[in-house]
Amino acid sequence: MYIQKKIAVFELPCKDFTFIHTSKRERDMNKFILTALIIACCSETTLAAEKVKGTFKVDQACEAYSSFKKKKNPGQIHIKPGKIYNAVEINTEKEWDWIRVAMGKKNDDLRWVSKECGTAKITVAQSSTSTGNNGSITCSTPNQYDSYVLTMTWQPGFCEHFAYQGSKPECDAMMKQNNEKLVISHLTLHGLWPNKSECGTKYGHCADTALDLKKSTVEEIDDWMPNFFFSTAFGSYEWKKHGTCQERDDDAYFLLAKDLLQRVDHSAIGTYLRDNIGETINADAYRKHIEKKLGKEVADRVQLVCSKKKYLQEIRLNLPKNIVVDNDLAKMVSEAKTFRSFTSRCAKDIYIERSGKH
Repeated sequence: MYIQKKIAVFELPCKDFTFIHTSKRERDMNKFILTALIIACCSETTLAAEKVKGTFKVDQACEAYSSFKKKKNPGQIHIKPGKIYNAVEINTEKEWDWIRVAMGKKNDDLRWVSKECGTAKITVAQSSTSTGNNGSITCSTPNQYDSYVLTMTWQPGFCEHFAYQGSKPECDAMMKQNNEKLVISHLTLHGLWPNKSECGTKYGHCADTALDLKKSTVEEIDDWMPNFFFSTAFGSYEWKKHGTCQERDDDAYFLLAKDLLQRVDHSAIGTYLRDNIGETINADAYRKHIEKKLGKEVADRVQLVCSKKKYLQEIRLNLPKNIVVDNDLAKMVSEAKTFRSFTSRCAKDIYIERSGKH
C-alpha cells in the first residue's frame, strides 16, 4: 500500500527546515521540534540582547545585517550617513558593540549595525537598568562615575581581523601593501571610559555636546589615535558616549587619555608587545612579565581582548575615579578595581600582528 507523505517547509531567519510527516502524531512531534529549533537557531536575536528605546544617527555608510555573527545581509542593505533609525535592542556581551535598528517605520525589517557607524541616543529598559528613587534612569547622568577604564588598541590586530567594512580610513591606509605612510607599532587610543558600578557597561551618552577640539589638540593626539589623521568621527563618537559623562572639556579629556596611554605604552606592557611583533606570545608569560616588571597590583588591573581568540586586539587598564598621571603605573592604578581575568575572548597563545598587509 502506498501512503502519500505530506511535506512541510519552514523558513526561519537563520535557516530553512523541511519536515515530512504522515500522521497527526508526527505533525505534533514536528511542531515541538520546530519550537526547539527556533529557540536554538535564532538565539542571536533573543539571547545576549537588551531592549532599548531611542534612535541611532548614522555617521558613515555600513552594512545592515540580519545576523551580525554570521555576517548575513540579505539584499545587501546599507545604512546611509545622516539618516536616523529607531533603535530596538543592543547586544550585551561585555561592552555592547552592535545595535538593532528598524529599517522601516513599522519595525518590520530589523537589522544589526555596528555601533562604530553612528551615534546612539538610547535608554535601556528599566527592568535591567539602575533607576533613582523617582524611577528615572541614572545611567546617563554626568559626573556620577566611580572609576575609569583606559582602552588601548593594538591597531594591526584590529585592522587585520575586525570587519570594519571600509569605515576605518586609518586601517585602509595601514593595510596597503608595502605602505610606509602609516606604520603603527605602538598602542593606540580607543577610549577613556568613565564607569558607574551599578550601571555595568551602560553608563554613557550623558549629553549631546558636540566635539570641538583645538587644532593643536588634534595634532598632538593623531599619532596616538590615528583616525584623527583623516577625520574626528571616531573621536566624536567616543566623546559623546563617554567623554560627556565626566567634567573635563573635550581638549582636556583627550589630552589626559593620550598622557595615560603614553605611560602604558612606554612601560613593560608596551615594550613587551614591540619585542614580539610578528610572533606568538603566551598569555600567562605576558602576565608574569608585567607582574615582575610593574608589580601584581598592575597585572591585576590589566586585561587583554582578542579577535578570533588568537589575535591581540585591545588592552584595557582599570583606573580609579581620581586619576593621577604618573610614570609609576602602580601609583596610577592605586585603588582601581581589579579584573576577574587577565584575558577576554583569548586563547592561551596570542599572535601580535605586524603593521601592514602581509
